[in-house]
Parts: sequence; structure tokens; C-alpha cells
Amino acid sequence: MENLALLPFFGFIAGSLGALIGAGGGFVLVPILLAIAPNEPPGIITGVSQTVVFATSTSATIAYARQRRIEYRWAGMLAATGLAGMAIGAFITENLSRERFQLVFGVAALLLVVYLLIRPIRGRAARSLKEAHQMRVPLDRRRIAPLIAVGLGTSLLGGLLGIGGGIALTPIFVQVFMFPAHMATATSQLVIALTSPAAIAVHLANVPLVEEFLPIAMMSVGAILGAQVGARISRRFSASWLVRTLALGLGVAGVRLILTSL
Repeated sequence: MENLALLPFFGFIAGSLGALIGAGGGFVLVPILLAIAPNEPPGIITGVSQTVVFATSTSATIAYARQRRIEYRWAGMLAATGLAGMAIGAFITENLSRERFQLVFGVAALLLVVYLLIRPIRGRAARSLKEAHQMRVPLDRRRIAPLIAVGLGTSLLGGLLGIGGGIALTPIFVQVFMFPAHMATATSQLVIALTSPAAIAVHLANVPLVEEFLPIAMMSVGAILGAQVGARISRRFSASWLVRTLALGLGVAGVRLILTSL
């Protein structure tokens, strides 16, 4: 009962931080769920997390749409392949051990943290939201193939670990496609909102996720409110600090994955 009373707070923390850095908040939520529900199988843990992530990203998308920070064409292209990636990732979670993959990704995540902390933005990337509004990244033909690969890979990762995939997608937007950080975080939220239902559907078909309705609902309420707060305060962050905050979140995820695999 003590854990139940804290669920809205856990959801609020995950939602606010997730919206702030362009992730769904699952990298915060999954470790909490593993701690408070040690006997639940991975499918339940990731299914619950993914459902709350969907609530977070939907709430954040609404807030970011009002701020005109979403690149809809990019999000649509990523979501087209991301649906398959989310479903495949969730299916793997339901049927295979994740330890080896978690160790590899955890090490890679920590290496990426070092890079992002040292060089949070590149070249002429926008430093502020006002400057970001003046910059648009064209979606031309040469970007489509790598974008498809990114959409499949990040969503597969999100479905596999129950974290939405934004923790990897946002730095790729910034570092590879030269997105303004403020636009990257917002666009990532829409991608997560569009693709998460595929993973949720796979979990519903394999585990009794409906039995977790009460904790999911309580965390989702907190996550929805938290996402609105995170989206609002993100306007006050410079691009470099947005990316550095993302790096810290990625570091938490990386350490968690390594410890879990060991």
C-alpha cells in the first residue's frame, strides 16, 4: 500500500523528466518498477512502463504542439517504421533473455554520455528556443534511408526495454541530423506517442497487463501532469543543457542495464 500511494509521484518524476529531455520517462520508471515489484516478469514490467510512457508522450506532444516545436514530417517517417520496431522489441522481451543485450547497450550508453557531456551541440545548432524556431531541417531523399534505419532501431530498443526509445532518438536527432535540441525533444515525443501502442498491444496479447490497471492509471495521472511541467520548463533551458540533462538520463539508463545484466 505504501508503494501504491507513491505511484503518482513516481509517474510525475518520470513524466516531467521524460518530457524535458525528449524521452518517455521509461528509463526512470523501469528501475523503480524492478525495485518495488521484484517478482514480476519482464513482460509485465516493460508493459506497465510502456503504457505510462504512452501517457507521458501523448501529454507532452500536446504541450509541444502548442509551442510549435514538432517536425511532423520527420515524426511521421520515423513512426512508419517505428511501429514494427516497437512490436518486434516487445515480442523479444516476452520470449528471450535480455541480459547480454542490456550489457552491450549499457556500455554503449555510457560511452555516449561521455561524448554528449563533452560536446553537447554541434556546429550551428540552435542555442535557444527562439533561435530554434528560425531553423528547419529539410527532409530530403538522402535522409530517408538513414531515417528508416534510425526509426526501426530506436523503436526496437524502446519496445525491448519498455522505455519508448526517445532516450536514443533525441541525441541522434541532435548529433546526426543536426536538429535544434528544442525541436528534437518535441519531435521525439510525437514519435513515441505514435509507436508505443504497438508494443502495448504485444504485451496485452502475452501477459495479464489489464490486471495492472490501477497502478498504471495512478502512474499515468502523475506522468500526464509531469509531462506538462517538463514541457513548460524546457523552454527555459539552453540547448546545451537540454542535451547534458539527456546525457545524465542516458547514464542512469546505462548503469541500470549493466547492473541488471550482471
